Amino acid sequence: MGDDAFVYVTYVKTTPERLWQALTDPESTRRYWGVAFATDWTPGAPMAWVERGTTTSDPGQRVLECDPPRRLSYTWHTFTPEWAAGAGVDEELRARIAASRVPGSASRSNRRAPPSSSPSSTTASHPAAPSAT
Repeated sequence: MGDDAFVYVTYVKTTPERLWQALTDPESTRRYWGVAFATDWTPGAPMAWVERGTTTSDPGQRVLECDPPRRLSYTWHTFTPEWAAGAGVDEELRARIAASRVPGSASRSNRRAPPSSSPSSTTASHPAAPSAT
C-alpha cells in the first residue's frame, strides 16, 4: 500500500479464538456483516463473498495468510456486476467505482492476535484512488 492509502484499525476486546471465529465462521460473518465467505482459508485460495443471495468472486480476491488464531490476511472489494446487482447499485455507479480503483490493487484485511493481555486488532487498507488531474 502506498503512503496515501486509507488505513483503519479496529481493536476488539476478546480472545484471539473468539475473534477468529467471528471473522471466519459463515454464521458469524452473516450475522455481523450480512456476508459469508466461501473459501477454505488456505493461502492462495480464492475468496467468494455471498451477500443478499449474490456470490461475488474474482481472481483478485485471495487469502494471503492464514495462521489460526494468530493471523489472517486476504484481499477483497471487487466491484463486479454481480455485486452491484445484489447491492442495488446501478451499472453507471458501479463502473465509476470500479474505474476509481488502482489497477491491479485490492483492499486488504489483516488480523493479528497480540499477547493475551492486549486486545486483538483488525486492519483494513484501501489503495488510494487515482488523481482526477
